Formats: sequence, C-alpha cells, structure tokens
Amino acid sequence: MSPHKESILKSISRYTSSNIYQRFCGIINVFIKPKLLTPELYGLWNLLSIFITYATYLHLGTRNSMFYLLPFYKARKDRQRCKIIESTTYYGSLFMTLPVVACIIVYAIWADISLVFRIGLITVCIIVLLNWYFDYYFNYLAAYKDFKIVSFANYKRASIAVVLNVALIYFFHIYGLYMASVITLVIIVIYLRKNAPVTIEAGFHLKEFIHLVKKGFPIMIYNITNELVSTSDKLVVAVFLDHKQLGFYAITGLVFNFLMQIPIDARDVVEPHLMESFDENKKEEALFDFFFKPLAYTAYFMPFLIGGAFFTMPIFVEIVLPKYIPGIIPTQIVIVGCYFFSLAYAVRGIIVANNWQIKAAIIITVVLILNVMLCIFAIWLGFGINGVSVASDISFLVLLLSLVAFVKNKYHYTFKHLHKHMKDFYWTLPAMCIAIGTPIIAFSTITVNKYVELLLSLLFFYALMSILFILSLKRSIYLKGFQIKKFW
Repeated sequence: MSPHKESILKSISRYTSSNIYQRFCGIINVFIKPKLLTPELYGLWNLLSIFITYATYLHLGTRNSMFYLLPFYKARKDRQRCKIIESTTYYGSLFMTLPVVACIIVYAIWADISLVFRIGLITVCIIVLLNWYFDYYFNYLAAYKDFKIVSFANYKRASIAVVLNVALIYFFHIYGLYMASVITLVIIVIYLRKNAPVTIEAGFHLKEFIHLVKKGFPIMIYNITNELVSTSDKLVVAVFLDHKQLGFYAITGLVFNFLMQIPIDARDVVEPHLMESFDENKKEEALFDFFFKPLAYTAYFMPFLIGGAFFTMPIFVEIVLPKYIPGIIPTQIVIVGCYFFSLAYAVRGIIVANNWQIKAAIIITVVLILNVMLCIFAIWLGFGINGVSVASDISFLVLLLSLVAFVKNKYHYTFKHLHKHMKDFYWTLPAMCIAIGTPIIAFSTITVNKYVELLLSLLFFYALMSILFILSLKRSIYLKGFQIKKFW
C-alpha cells in the first residue's frame, strides 16, 4: 500500500469516526434539552432552531459548487480560479445572509414579543452569522480534503456542546441554551482560524457568483424543499397553536431525525457510487441498482427500526421526559410515517444522477403546500397535534408516490412495468401495520403490566417481521445473495 493511499484511508477513518461521535453526542444533546426545559421553552427553542436551519441555505448553492469546483481546478493547477471561487463564495454567501439577519434584528427590537423570545431572536442572528463562517470554513477544508482539521472540529464541537448544554441549561434554563449554542460556535471558529487560517484574496466577482449559483442551486433547492416538507408541520403548530403544544409536538422531530439517520447514511454511501458508474450502466441496470434496490432495502429494513421505536417510545417518554407525555401519540403516528419518508429519500439518488432536482423540487413544493393545508385543516377541525401528525403522514405518502411516478414518467415506464419491479416488497407495509396493530388491539381488551406489554409486543412484532423477511430471502430478487451473518 502506498503512503498516499494509506493517508487517504486514515482520513476517511478519522472523518467517519468523528461523524459517529458527533451523532452520539447529538443524541445526548437532543434529550438534554427537553429534559431540562419546560415544554413551552423547548417549543420556543424548536421554533428558533427552524430559523437557524433554513438560514443555512442562504448561500444559494454557492458552497455546494465550491465543494466540487475547488478540487477540479486545483488538480489543473489553476490557483487564480480557485481564489476567485473561494472569495466569491465567501462574500456572496455573506451578502445573502446579512439582510436576513438585519430583518430579524429589526423585528426583535420593535415587535411586541416576550423578553425570552426577543433575546432568542437576537441569539439566532448571532448563531446564523457564526454558522455562515463555520459552514464556509467546513466546506473549504473538505473541498481541499483537509479532513484532519474537519474531524477534530467535529470532535470538539460535539464535546463542548454536551458539556455546555448540561451546565448552562441546568443553571440558566433557556438562556443557558442560548449561551451554550453561541459559545460552542465561537470556540470552534477560533479553533479553525488558529489551526487552518484562510486568506480571502480575490474579492467578489458577480459573474462567478451567478455561475456558482447556477451550478449549486439545483442541489440545494432539492435539499431545502425536502427539509420544508419535514419541518412545515412544526411551523403550523407554532403559528396556529402555541409554544407549549409545539414543545409536545417537538418530540416527534426528536424521534423522526433519529430514525431517518439510517436512510440518510445509506444515501450518502450509495450516491457517490451512482455518480461514478451511472454513465457506464445501461438504463435497466442503473434503475435496478440505484432505484428499485434502494427502495426494496429501505422497505425491508425500516420496519425493524420503526417497530422498536413505536413500542419503546411511550415508556421512554414516561420515564425520561414525563412532562412530554401529550406528545406520545403524535410521535407514534409520525414514526409510522417515517416508512414513507425514508422510501422517498431512497428515490433521491436516481434524481440527482439525472440532474432532475429542479423538476423534482417543484413536485416537492406542491407536496409542501398540501402538507401545510392539511395541517391547518386538522387544527381547524379540532384534532390538534394528533391531527397534524396524521396530516404529515399523508404528505409523506403523497411525496413518495409523486417521486416514484416522476421517475416512472421520466423513464417512460408503464404502471405494469413498475408493478413488476416493485411487487416484491409490497407486503412490507401491510405486514408492519399488522405487526404493530395486533398487539395494540390485543392489549386494549386485557390489562397487563406495561413492561410485560412492551416485551410481548416487541416479541410479536419482531417474530412476525423476521419470519416474513426470512421467507422473502428465498424469493426476492433484491435480497439475492444477502446473508445475515455477513450483514452483522
């Protein structure tokens, strides 16, 4: 093995380990906040977090372009073009961010809102600016494959966030969370500047900015529309109900994000291979490997995660987060909806490979509008956050069906042809519903200890799903060659 190859492997190993560690600390942070905050304050923080999340897209795709173009021009030793891309991305993303920050500050100063919300909005502005700088730095270093610094930044940011959240939220409540979020980012930015100083030399170039936006915006718009579909329900709850109900409903996001991490990771692994081999494959082979097969694997394996989360979540909330018991039912409803959303994630690869993001984003936007309307309608009917969760599940299903139909039409498939490929895993959804619904019905007529009920429900669920999965190993073309021993 060459030293260069060994260095690459070390970088990959270090970066992957840092992501795993960051995810583990993220889970701890996720539970710290609702544990130490009241539902009202936790709901407020979730509302503020949505603003922070959306603000990360203000670069309009320029950072996506920089990530791909810097290695391209570096390999061709075009240092001047690299400088122009670096500086244009830096200033362009800043120019897009500053007006939004200014508007939020004006609103925070003049609006008739509570002090805790006012300070929260000002904190959001500080975090958005720090995130702008950190995200630029992160993409810059990743583009130049400096994964050592990136990995250490992941480790430090995750560790500092856990320590500060525990200490500051415990003593200062929501204000402690504000402080912890800002201080963590300040420390990481200082660390990056000290260990990997970046010099912005070439200034802002309007033509280059337009070019970067054209190249990166399609990738970004697909991501942000997906983000909107999965978060718009929280915005509706915040607007039409109150922060307390949003706090209860925020538990759905906690579990949703945890379950969706597996499909996201799978997508990140599959897509690079797709981009490398897509042109080399015939149409049928590409569709099988990067459309039907990811759909099938997701359909087969997600129920095992969904069932465990569905049955264990109520007892977990009762023990760890008793203040959030009203959020149990909507969370269980959303857990089931994760099945549809995870399958929609699996469709992304073939869409990105064909550069269909903009057209797909239009479809997702229509689903987004539908989601908002259904959520509002559910609240108007008096179903509250339970109705909102049902509305979200319906939207996730519509999203999945719409994207599958979109790909079908692009490849000029008939429904008969589509059915031929997908009938192999149709059974997974009804089987999952039966495995979940049977214990619910059974224990609604008899009373047993809740821990015994949990154990028996899990045993029934996993026994049924495992039997059906083992049977499918013999007949499914997608699971051909799959061995449980190799998997583990």
